[in-house]
Amino acid sequence: MPRKCCVPGCKSNYDSTSRENLQCVTTFSFPKNEEIRSKWLRAIPRKDWIPTPSSVVCCKHFNDMDIIRFHKFLQPDGSCTQVALRYPKLKDVAVPCIFPNLPAYLSPPAKSTRVDPETRRHNILKVHSERVSKFLKADDISDFNDLITNYSKQVNVFNWEVKVTATHIHFFIIKFEQPLAIERSISIDKELCIKIYLGKNELLYNDLKWILSSDLRLRKWSQMANVLSRYKFHPESSIKPSVTNLVEKCLQYIEKAYEIYEEEDDFAYRKQLTIIRDQLKIIVSKTQVFHCYYHNGLYVILPVGKLL
Repeated sequence: MPRKCCVPGCKSNYDSTSRENLQCVTTFSFPKNEEIRSKWLRAIPRKDWIPTPSSVVCCKHFNDMDIIRFHKFLQPDGSCTQVALRYPKLKDVAVPCIFPNLPAYLSPPAKSTRVDPETRRHNILKVHSERVSKFLKADDISDFNDLITNYSKQVNVFNWEVKVTATHIHFFIIKFEQPLAIERSISIDKELCIKIYLGKNELLYNDLKWILSSDLRLRKWSQMANVLSRYKFHPESSIKPSVTNLVEKCLQYIEKAYEIYEEEDDFAYRKQLTIIRDQLKIIVSKTQVFHCYYHNGLYVILPVGKLL
């Protein structure tokens, strides 16, 4: 026979409600701990009442967080499994605090459980890590189709004209003089490789390493936003190329020629082209000190300490 709740106004497990619900309500006996038992008696609004060994309080008067309904245990593989308890239990400090059939002031609001500092720190780091992961994932440009479909939602293209073709997306600013000229342009191909021109001068890796890797590929919306913002109002003086930029551009063309000559057998100046390429690489290097030597009709630049 189900045990009836002793709280005034509660009909849990009484004959009338049992017939209606066809289900018994879980009940809990009074605790043996005198301190907790006294808290129960103060909480239950029954003046001068002394509970008997059979007196119980049903689960409707406890916060869910105070009721243990599952047993959790670790599997050998480290995963956690939980099994429903046949008879739910109360936490040791649980006290009845919900009395729906009585005045509201008798049901104090549930107190939040205090979290220890280590758990709180772990939770903060977890939330931060999840937010960072979410941001980084949303910041990815997956492919060219993603770029041309979503660029207007992801970045501010104010002041930029935009032209999308089958193989490129172009951002450009027109200089309204006679004749009309493109003052700045940013072109991105299907492989997400980016080229930036200030006037007729192409920016090289040294100009763009603040935001792009050496392959000059666009991978993040944040990269694109920074590039569009930086070169939207770029000073005219910066359009003038430096000596280093010109040498780097020469090296680019030499590298292309070097790739082509390897496929051709009739090029008579292979050795000279190799020397020129190597010398240009040394010039643009910023890690060593060099001296110039005259050798076999050529001026050769070598690092200090190296001799022909």
